[in-house]
This record gives sequence, C-alpha cells and structure tokens, in this order.
Amino acid sequence: KEKNFNDLSANELLILKEWGFSDRELAKLFKVSEEEIRKRRKELGIVPSVKVVDTCAGEFKAYTPYYYLSHERPFFVLTESGDLKEVRDEG
Repeated sequence: KEKNFNDLSANELLILKEWGFSDRELAKLFKVSEEEIRKRRKELGIVPSVKVVDTCAGEFKAYTPYYYLSHERPFFVLTESGDLKEVRDEG
C-alpha cells in the first residue's frame, strides 16, 4: 500500500533520514514540496546531529578533527571537564 507523507510517524521519517534520503528525494517520492518535508521534519525534532571523526585515532588530542552532519540518532561526547554533552545541530 502506498503511504501518504502525512501518515508517516516520526520514527518512520527518522529511519528514512538515517538511510540517507534527502528532503528533496522524499519530496519527489511523496509528491509534496521540499519545504513541507523540511517543516514537518523540524516540527518532529528530526534535525541533523554533529558527528566527529578523531583524526588522531585517540592516540593524542586531535586539533583537526573532522566534523560532519548526520541524521543518525544523537550521540553524547565526554567533555574535557568530564561531563557528557549531547552534540546536535539545530539547523
């Protein structure tokens, strides 16, 4: 059965984003505007998380880590002060 975009649950939309579907691809697939996809995704709190690749493989402090955005579920990092901090991008 073909699914209507407005019938997608937050979890289903998150899974599609985790699988790498762009807002543009989802808009074409569900025959809605890219703006509708983006608006609903943000309303549901589905925003990219900032991920980091330690370019020094943990051997010593990396001064040039590689950051990228992903729709994987958010993750936490251990700060230098020993606190856990959720790393997210609200854009």
